[in-house]
Amino acid sequence: MENEFKYKLKDWDKVPVKSMELTLTQSEKFHAKCLEIADRISQRAIWCVGLFIPLAVAIVSFQGLSNCWLAVIVVLLLVNFVLLLSIVLPRVEWFPGFEPRSLSTEAFLENEELSDDQAYLALVIAEAENVQNSIDNTVKQNQRRSLILKISLFLIAVTYLIVGVFQLLTSTS
Repeated sequence: MENEFKYKLKDWDKVPVKSMELTLTQSEKFHAKCLEIADRISQRAIWCVGLFIPLAVAIVSFQGLSNCWLAVIVVLLLVNFVLLLSIVLPRVEWFPGFEPRSLSTEAFLENEELSDDQAYLALVIAEAENVQNSIDNTVKQNQRRSLILKISLFLIAVTYLIVGVFQLLTSTS
């Protein structure tokens, strides 16, 4: 990962274990909130697909559009559909925690230079760094997906507006 977070601790083994445990607990809560926001973005994108389908059906069945405007609307629909798919399709998730094989290294399990408390503290610090990296990546991805969702909603509104205007124009003619 680029720009991986690492604590800049001179004497890491002097950090109070309880302080690091609290830091880890709070960062896990924040990470859970970030994942909740990611799920909300996905739900809203699925809702937009629900708006998108009737719009596409209405446009296909609407006969009052000229070929030029129909082409514009079809392009808007295709772009919007691709944007929605980029949100709805599975997102990349960064999980906090470690696989047991990454912890079974000599640095953690067989390091005779570390006391039990120091080894535990090293694990807590490493886990807090890992959670922070996961938070950074999830927030970055949420921001990108949220922007795509806003663009998609704007395109849906513009498309509905164009169809509505043509509906009014053809009904008054």
